Amino acid sequence: MKKLVDKLRLVAQKAAANKGAFSFFAILLREDAPDRWDLVAAAPWIDKDTMGSLQYLARCLQEHLDRDELLRISRIVPLETGNPFLNDMYRSVSTAPGYLGACDYSFDVPRVVSGIPIKQMHILVCRRPAVARGKRSGSTADSIKASSADR
Repeated sequence: MKKLVDKLRLVAQKAAANKGAFSFFAILLREDAPDRWDLVAAAPWIDKDTMGSLQYLARCLQEHLDRDELLRISRIVPLETGNPFLNDMYRSVSTAPGYLGACDYSFDVPRVVSGIPIKQMHILVCRRPAVARGKRSGSTADSIKASSADR
């Protein structure tokens, strides 16, 4: 797992250098998706062009991850500034500006965050934007459930 997290750190660093800082960048293992991780990301540049940002992040993943690692990523979940899941995470976890270490969390009993049962998280960036005041989006549970229909 460390190898995958290290490669994701490179993806996050490259994207941040080219596009701008993330407010959240993590992989989450949901209770209902064994051994398939969601890459969850939030940044002002994602808010501005969600589809283009998804395509950009997918290309970055393809450049840095091998085939087996790519298969472990279930999907990329972009979250808009102000999403309730992000607010829950900002209250629970805070990293220093630009932090790209990894806060690792494993739960014997899945932890429910904004209605999503999470078994494990590797958080590389979790920092509330200092100035951003975006519109509130729909619930993360709905976003992730809707994404599940794609796979």
